[in-house]
Amino acid sequence: MAEIPSFFGDALVNRGSGFFLGPDTPEDIAEPRYLRDPNPWFGLSCALSRLQRGQFDVFPAIADLLLRYDDLLFALNVGTLFSHAAPLSEVELFRRAWPASKLETYPPQRISDYCQVLCHTMSPCYLDEVLYWYRKRGHEGWVRVEVAWWLSHVWESTDGPIHEGPQLIPDPQYPPPFEQNMRDYDSYEKLVREHAAKASAAHFWFRDEPFSVVGLAKHMLADARTGKDSTRTHHERMIFEANTGISCREWFTNDDDVKFRPLEAAATLEDFLHDPRSQRFEGDVRYFFGHRIPD
Repeated sequence: MAEIPSFFGDALVNRGSGFFLGPDTPEDIAEPRYLRDPNPWFGLSCALSRLQRGQFDVFPAIADLLLRYDDLLFALNVGTLFSHAAPLSEVELFRRAWPASKLETYPPQRISDYCQVLCHTMSPCYLDEVLYWYRKRGHEGWVRVEVAWWLSHVWESTDGPIHEGPQLIPDPQYPPPFEQNMRDYDSYEKLVREHAAKASAAHFWFRDEPFSVVGLAKHMLADARTGKDSTRTHHERMIFEANTGISCREWFTNDDDVKFRPLEAAATLEDFLHDPRSQRFEGDVRYFFGHRIPD
C-alpha cells in the first residue's frame, strides 16, 4: 500500500483533524489530476478538498480507488467520506465495492466498519442491511458491541437498550444440566424496528428524531455541559463538522488522562447556535461544509 502523505496526518480521524488536511497540503490538491495519482491517498485528499468546495462529483473516482486498493485503513477513510458527504445514490457505489460476496470473507472489523458507514449516512433505508450483517456476524470480534453503538446513535436519544445490544437468554438447544446462553437477536431486531417505525416520513434520522444540524448542536451542547465523554462524542463531532465545516480539532487532546475538552466543545457549539447563519440549515437535510448534499 502507498505511503500516507504527511499532510494527510490524522485527517478523517474522529478524535483527530476530522475533515481537515494539514497546513503542508499542496495548494492545488483540488485539481482533478490528483484523483488519478498513483498514490491513492492523494486521490482521497483531492476528493476531500473538492467536497469542501461543494463539488460532489468525486465519488465514482474514489469508489474506483476502493476497488483497486484493498487496504483496511484506506477503505475506512473512503467510507467516512461516503457516509458523511455522499448523496444516497452515490452510497450505492460504496456498497457495490463491498458486495456480499466480499463481506462474507472479510474479517469482523470490516463488517463493523461497513455497518458504521451505512448507519452514519443517517438514512433509514439501510437498516435492513445493517441488521442482516449484525445477525450474521455479530458473534465475531467487536461486531456485536460496535454495531450496537452505530444503531444506537441513530435510533436512541441516549445510550439505552439498543446501545447495550442483544441480551443473553437460555439456548433451547441445551436442556438441563447442559444449559448455555445465546444472544436474543430476534427481540433486539424487534426493538430496533419499533424505533425505526417512527422514521417513516423522514429522509434522515439521528438521536431518535428527524435529523437537523441545529437540533444535533443543541443535543451536543447539553452533553458537553455535563463534562462527560462517551461513545457518541467523537462520532457526533464528525457529523457536526461535516455539515458545518467548523473545525472541532481542539475538542480533543492526546493526553491519556483528559482526551475530551468539554469547555472547548461547548464554546464552539454556543457560537454556532448564536450565529444567525445557523438558521439556514434546514431540517431533514444533510450538508457538507455548508453545501447542501444533493439527493
